[in-house]
Amino acid sequence: MINILGTLLKQLIGGKGITEYINRVFEKESGNLGGRDLRLPHLLKMLATTLVSRERAFICIDALDESLPENRLELLESLLL
Repeated sequence: MINILGTLLKQLIGGKGITEYINRVFEKESGNLGGRDLRLPHLLKMLATTLVSRERAFICIDALDESLPENRLELLESLLL
C-alpha cells in the first residue's frame, strides 16, 4: 500500500514543486521515495498537504481488485483524507 500512496504523491507533486513540509520529511527519511521507506503516517500527511493545495484532484487506481481485500480496505480508508 505504501508504494501506491508514494506513487500517488510523486504524481501529484509532478513539476509543481515540493512544499516545505514535504521537503523536511524527505530529508528526514533519507532523501526521496526511492530511498528508505517513508512511514505511512508521514506519507498520508504529505498526501493531505499536497491535495489541499488543489481545487480538485481525481485519483484512479488500476487493478485494485487484484489486491488483498484487507489491503484494499486499508488503502481506500487512507484516502479519506
